[in-house]
Amino acid sequence: MNFYEYLDLLQKKYGTSNTELLEELAAAGVRISKSNLSHKLKGERRLTDEELDVFIQTVCPTGSEETTLRALYKIAQFGEDRYKEVEVIRRGVNRMSDDSVFRIPEDLPDPAAHTDIRGEQPLKHMILAILRDAWGRGAILVQCPARFRGLSDAICANSFRCASEVKHLICIDNSDGNHFDEDYMQTVFAADKTACFNIAYEARYYYDHVNIIGDSFIPFPFYLVTDRYLLLIAHDFKSGFLLRDDKMIARYREAFQAAYAKCPPLMRRADGVLDSLWTLSGLEESCTKRFFVLRHGVSYLQGLDESLLKTCLPDDLPDREALLSMVKREISAAGNHMRCVLHTDTDADAFLQNGVLRDLPGSLMLPVPRFNRAALIRRASQSGNDTRRVSAGYLEISPNISIHCYDSGTVALVHSGTEPHCFTITEHKFYIAVRSFFTYLLELESVSDHFDEMMR
Repeated sequence: MNFYEYLDLLQKKYGTSNTELLEELAAAGVRISKSNLSHKLKGERRLTDEELDVFIQTVCPTGSEETTLRALYKIAQFGEDRYKEVEVIRRGVNRMSDDSVFRIPEDLPDPAAHTDIRGEQPLKHMILAILRDAWGRGAILVQCPARFRGLSDAICANSFRCASEVKHLICIDNSDGNHFDEDYMQTVFAADKTACFNIAYEARYYYDHVNIIGDSFIPFPFYLVTDRYLLLIAHDFKSGFLLRDDKMIARYREAFQAAYAKCPPLMRRADGVLDSLWTLSGLEESCTKRFFVLRHGVSYLQGLDESLLKTCLPDDLPDREALLSMVKREISAAGNHMRCVLHTDTDADAFLQNGVLRDLPGSLMLPVPRFNRAALIRRASQSGNDTRRVSAGYLEISPNISIHCYDSGTVALVHSGTEPHCFTITEHKFYIAVRSFFTYLLELESVSDHFDEMMR
């Protein structure tokens, strides 16, 4: 049922006529003709947010009915297919903020004693056991979607001990002109999390007909190969077959390495604050059109002057002068009027209390002195930048994460915690999907900020 069908159902349920809607619209200062209203109720003309609010107040649906109606309204406004894409990206962003890690059970199976693996949980445990056996002893090769949680969880869990080389080959669907691959989008966010845990992890990609690879008539289209084991994985990730044949292992490793060498990296990483800031500032400087940033709170960085900045950087900080130069460059970039920042929380109250700037790790910057905090917010508010707040409850994003989308076709996934990372992705399908996500946020899930209200 679409929005217009559902609204019609509610009108009939609560006995609300079109005449009543017209009267209430007029009372709210919205004057439209009976004919125009009829077109809008049929979906022939675009309905405004103000008109929707009047409809809801007039019909008076239950809370759950209102939630459903508003969700259907967003789908109608943005398009059903595009909305589905947006939801995939939203879930991916939420996953980035989930820093929980699967714990390795103590009673893992012995790979040497098993061949035929049946069931999703036994398969996950076997992957954990194989990785534990091979960890730190040569490259682990994987051809399997990272969206398979059993795989990504196993890599992250083993990475707590130390980094180990993992090479990951990912297929992106290009069948039938497909412009959106949900499995691939989920895989990118899973790969991002995996790369955060394991500095020696690298994913590369290629294009193919995924419907062929995932065909249920092909029993084991995916695989994981170490120096001692070859694990064949079913398309539904619920079974596998384990081989210990040296010649088969060697052939698979040879074929994988040959394919891997021809494929471009899915993401390029910059580690540490300096390299991350350098990467972002370079991307911003190359922009010729509006670009977007999604983060937890408002950036007050552009409110810093040089004197206050020097006060906040510890004197004994390694590479202090280089960092000072890069932060000054970032402050200048933060005033770029092509930048549109969307955030899920103002952070104003928290900042006034603790003085912590989320733009840089707390280990690098001291809190802003209490008597400077309000003034810093005011200066930031005068930048004239396009800053907007995402609708409450729509999205969860960690204070240590930000997503940047540039007109060059690049997306940057930034982690600014104790060990900062910046991952840049230039693959076109992912860029288009993230760009569409920002378009949706701007049109249907954001409101303009008012710094004056934040300071009251």
